[in-house]
Amino acid sequence: MADLLKMYLDRELPKRVQEQYPHLQYPGCVYALVTGVRNQVCTIKILDKNRVQDKRFPEIPGVRTELELTAGDIVVVLLLYGECRPYIVGRCL
Repeated sequence: MADLLKMYLDRELPKRVQEQYPHLQYPGCVYALVTGVRNQVCTIKILDKNRVQDKRFPEIPGVRTELELTAGDIVVVLLLYGECRPYIVGRCL
């Protein structure tokens, strides 16, 4: 009986997480490369932990910030509540 329950959970749990909580598959805080800045509105590309462009994410335009950034800066970005609504925390040194 316990084996059947384990098999069921092993099969169903990953599907349920992917369907109902897809944002859990991605980190909440990521690196991003600033590709353009105009009037405190940035365009960014999400990077992976090795600071290489993460192909799972498209370039994200229209990210507002109060920081003075230039193209080529690497920043730390929060993806709030699992949505693609980035918030720039700060410049990464």
